[in-house]
Amino acid sequence: MPQDENIESVLKASLHLPFHVSHWLSGGKEKVSIEQYYSEEQKSVIWKFISGSGVMGPPGFCHGGFLASVMDESMGSCAFWNGHIVMAIHLQIKYRASSPLNKVYFVISRLTQLETRRIYTESTIIDMNNKIFASSTGVYVKVPWEKMKDPPVEFEKFKILKELLDEGLTVSEILRKIS
Repeated sequence: MPQDENIESVLKASLHLPFHVSHWLSGGKEKVSIEQYYSEEQKSVIWKFISGSGVMGPPGFCHGGFLASVMDESMGSCAFWNGHIVMAIHLQIKYRASSPLNKVYFVISRLTQLETRRIYTESTIIDMNNKIFASSTGVYVKVPWEKMKDPPVEFEKFKILKELLDEGLTVSEILRKIS
């Protein structure tokens, strides 16, 4: 997201996604509340989240491992919504400011480079005023669906979504089709 762009305008121009790719980050409000969006124009994923007391590190602040997990999951989600099933092989995190609990944050993730087997991503956690709290880069390896070991039944929707993306449908066309 360009530094001069308002996060609210980006969200208004993005699609609200009805389900999360992240299976383990979803939890009660004491952990984290996440809304997920996809920008077809920028091919990026935006998560709006509020961190609860269940992710506290230093008193009153988010744990750095939680922030790293949010960026990892968001970058993986970005790869997925752009048609790729991936696993992380390298993450680099930069913490820039302490992140108070119970505050609205946005994590913006985008693909930076595609190779035959690898996908490169970047992610930034900001607040409503575009203050940067953390940033990261990631390298992910593509994983064919057939290599997934005993995926849970609820992951079937991801297989269907992946097939529709592979057929060339856009995310907005898929969301209209399944709603």
